[in-house]
Amino acid sequence: MKISIALCTYNGAKYLRRQLESLCAQILKADEVIACDDNSSDNTVNIINRYKDNLNIKLTLNKVNLGVTKNFEQAISLCSGDIVFLCDQDDVWHKDKIKIMSEKMIEEKTGICCCDGIVADENLKQIDSYTLWNTSGLSKIDLNRFSPYSLINNYCFTGMALCFRKNFIKYFMPISENAVHDEWIAFIISCFSKVSFVNQKLVVYRQHSEQKIGINSIKSLKEIWKFLRSCKIADMEKETRKFEDLALKLKQLEMETNLITAIENKIKHLKRRTSRSKFRFFVLTAELISGQYKKYSNGTYKAFLKDLFSGR
Repeated sequence: MKISIALCTYNGAKYLRRQLESLCAQILKADEVIACDDNSSDNTVNIINRYKDNLNIKLTLNKVNLGVTKNFEQAISLCSGDIVFLCDQDDVWHKDKIKIMSEKMIEEKTGICCCDGIVADENLKQIDSYTLWNTSGLSKIDLNRFSPYSLINNYCFTGMALCFRKNFIKYFMPISENAVHDEWIAFIISCFSKVSFVNQKLVVYRQHSEQKIGINSIKSLKEIWKFLRSCKIADMEKETRKFEDLALKLKQLEMETNLITAIENKIKHLKRRTSRSKFRFFVLTAELISGQYKKYSNGTYKAFLKDLFSGR
């Protein structure tokens, strides 16, 4: 069983060494690391080159910036392993991660595997008692009954905690430009395979100011108000386009009608939430009263309030 790591970097010199050291320390070594650098202007590439021999790194240098999703799409397409692990530049892996997750997939004969992890600050100190599963909402889902339907309202997979079988690439490629790569991959593979879950913290997910994507905690009233005012209708319109792309993809793959119908109902809900009419308050209130927020949103009243205060 050949194992690949798809590593994407962009101006990651500050934290990259620690991540690469954790890859070197793996009990079960990867056969290759496919590194795609997205036109970095710092010392990232030089750091990668120092680990080339130890990790069998195959480096691609982008001449233009592709962005996170398309850079991962490129890295994944270049992997030759049977199992592919997604790797960010700023996290740290437990030494057993590759061994435990790959063995779990082989044992359960699944197409994708997800582990838990610690959420830490930029110095790798755990933030309160946060883990990936309880911050993403995965801990609230009955994993024994997990299905693609579980992901319609919950973005609960993080790329650095995922691995999947390479033969599923044909189903999820190309990745929608309106989606984040990990949620797109997890959703589509889960339509064709059961998901393995490893209830162990095998990664340290570093939170810092330079991140493109992260997990945020909101505690004070001031932070709540700031969060509500930061929400933009345009962001939800992008989410709507993501689900439209997903519905189209699943139709092309001839997936079951009920799942596609559920996604189309989610799209209708999102379109009503992104209404820009002068009657927006009444449209949103009707969605709340009719139970659509409860059915198609992650957090009924939180989503409703977010929409009420969202900017253009």
